[in-house]
Amino acid sequence: MNGALTITALKKQLGVTTDHQLATKIGMSVGAIQLWKNREEVPPYRSLS
Repeated sequence: MNGALTITALKKQLGVTTDHQLATKIGMSVGAIQLWKNREEVPPYRSLS
């Protein structure tokens, strides 16, 4: 899954709509979220909790 699709899926799963909300929810910076969006592939994850 590419970065943009991953971020979109995470937003939907966590009930947020902006990069800032997502970053706050998962404890990352907005810059890190934007870097993930630009990746061609994001490694799979097991859980956010």
